[in-house]
Amino acid sequence: MSKLTCVFSIILVCISAAGVTAVLAGCASSRTNPEKDPVLLPLWRLWRAGDFEKAEAESTALINDPETRNEGNFMRVLLSHIQGRYDTAITAFSEIDDGFRHVRFLHETVLWSYIHSNRHEEAYDFANSHSMGTVAKKRIKSAIDNPMSVHIDSTEIIPFFDDALTPNMPGFEITVNGHPQIARLDTGGSYIHVTKNIAEKLGIMSSDICEKSFAALTVAELCYTTADLTIGGISMKNVPVAIHASGIQTEALSQAYGVEVGPIIGTNILKQFLTTVDPRHKRIIFSPLNDPVEREHHFSLLEGSRKTVPFSMLHSHFLLAGGSVAGKNCLFFVDSGLVVANSHQGQVSFLAGQKQVASWNTSPAPQDSFPEIPGSAGLSGLEMPKQLAYPVPDTMWKQFGSWSGLNVEALLSWGYLKHFTWTIDFERREFIFHQ
Repeated sequence: MSKLTCVFSIILVCISAAGVTAVLAGCASSRTNPEKDPVLLPLWRLWRAGDFEKAEAESTALINDPETRNEGNFMRVLLSHIQGRYDTAITAFSEIDDGFRHVRFLHETVLWSYIHSNRHEEAYDFANSHSMGTVAKKRIKSAIDNPMSVHIDSTEIIPFFDDALTPNMPGFEITVNGHPQIARLDTGGSYIHVTKNIAEKLGIMSSDICEKSFAALTVAELCYTTADLTIGGISMKNVPVAIHASGIQTEALSQAYGVEVGPIIGTNILKQFLTTVDPRHKRIIFSPLNDPVEREHHFSLLEGSRKTVPFSMLHSHFLLAGGSVAGKNCLFFVDSGLVVANSHQGQVSFLAGQKQVASWNTSPAPQDSFPEIPGSAGLSGLEMPKQLAYPVPDTMWKQFGSWSGLNVEALLSWGYLKHFTWTIDFERREFIFHQ
């Protein structure tokens, strides 16, 4: 491995750079500022901090007052969406007056609520009636014309692939359109991500549904299409694919580890199943959702003490969870795909803006080294000492997006997650960690 590999993660977020379109909704949320609204401000502070339970209670009080009904439903849309109550989010939006001053802020959230509810026809109508982007409408229309299907009979155990990169970014065997590949796990991504060259090798048809987006820590062109995916005995048809026309910045990784970085598998693949990533036994376990028998069998395969951490999901696939860094509460974007490593310290656990890293009282690191966080850091109840951070320019951190106003302070990566066996339980919106 070289002294310092490049940063690599498939992070797809809405950005506001001039001339750059949003992932789906045109970043309409940037047109209003609820933070300056005196009625919303107390709830907005709770929302920013990730205190959703208290914000929910206070939003109900606003809804019950005719004078603040719009403000209460505004917060209910956000709170219901991020906790997976998509139908409630849609209903709350419908109860807001059309002329409400912050209604445009909610358009992207409501669109994703329709999509996650598999109400694609209604999502398409919503995008049209609210003047949302052309790419958004084309992608939704594609989902209507080519509906994704998932087939899994029973629990599947998929071993990690044995190569030099897997310890820092797990690889496992898949087929895409019948072609064998080694995929990489990355919860910073959505469905399947490939470079243009790999797409051609796999027979993934090119598409005219393209846009600029912030991906792999740079502004790049993405084109969207579909492909068929097989993982062990699991088969998925018409899975959304993002083709990164200018690459995914994998060259340094390929050189450092001597492997080709193939397709990236993201959160929206994992959320079709009860999914466990088990570094100790070098495997991923997939089980059907809503199947109590397979669920019990799934957890019988796991060892060690158990700790549950609630998570939320914002918009397309961004997994958020609370914890602390150096004794300070922190809201994390859980992005398992981040790879920043050097030969003498190993892989970092956190990425954040330079000012944020400095606020943790970290000491400046020597050249080609990472600062060590004083004290412990990690998800709630799972903090660990001697964690490494990777500071990026604050301007780059801002490009990750506004997070709909949430104060997301850092990315938590594989450098931390690899110390646990961790399950993503979308039925209960919980991470379940075994140590």
